[in-house]
Amino acid sequence: MEPLNITLPWMAHMTIATVSKYLQSADPEIATSHLPEHAQCKPVEDQVTVLKKARTLWRKMCDKKDVTVPMSHDGYLKL
Repeated sequence: MEPLNITLPWMAHMTIATVSKYLQSADPEIATSHLPEHAQCKPVEDQVTVLKKARTLWRKMCDKKDVTVPMSHDGYLKL
């Protein structure tokens, strides 16, 4: 996942899963409650990094000028 400088596959998976869970919620912001369950196996520092990456991913999805990350159907519904 190059636009976010993620080199670890597990971190990319968790970041996408976090955004997906957020998009399917009624919450106004991405929070720890959106982390996938298996994130609890990771150190707190890694969980914080995933949250930061997920927030960046969501900002990039919302930025109409940024074509590196497309908006998903769930994202349109969230907006």
